[in-house]
Amino acid sequence: MADLGRAALGSVMLGVFAGVGFGVSFYHDGRLAKDWPTAVVGALVIGVIVPLVVLPSCFFSLRVDEQHITHLFCRQFVLKQRPLSQLESVQVGRGLFAVVFGFSDGSHIRFWGARVRVIDAMCGQIRKLLPDFHAFTFGRRYALLARSMHKLNSKQN
Repeated sequence: MADLGRAALGSVMLGVFAGVGFGVSFYHDGRLAKDWPTAVVGALVIGVIVPLVVLPSCFFSLRVDEQHITHLFCRQFVLKQRPLSQLESVQVGRGLFAVVFGFSDGSHIRFWGARVRVIDAMCGQIRKLLPDFHAFTFGRRYALLARSMHKLNSKQN
């Protein structure tokens, strides 16, 4: 929920900057007097978009423990739970989802978004719990995580 607060603050600032931008643009075009409602609505729409994009990701979370990887809704309701021992692959930042866990039974847990340090901690937790697991795949956005996982692998070997 802290992410939602930051997103709301960021969207308010973005909305203010958009309003100023619309106002300056309309003033230079000589349309400010008659089109000011368009500038106000545009700024409000831009200020609302960011929280609406971040809000869904605030309701979902992942938990990795000694036995399971669990996908949760509102940190209480289990959406999907799979045994950690059946984990076959972890794809980070490849495609639409931030993390995709693949399991030996063919099922997947797809997680929409998280901070980079949360994903890093989760990958580190998996490496500690499954020392022989090396099936991490990182997209370009997460190259830094790939380097930290490589360092962790070389320390343990």
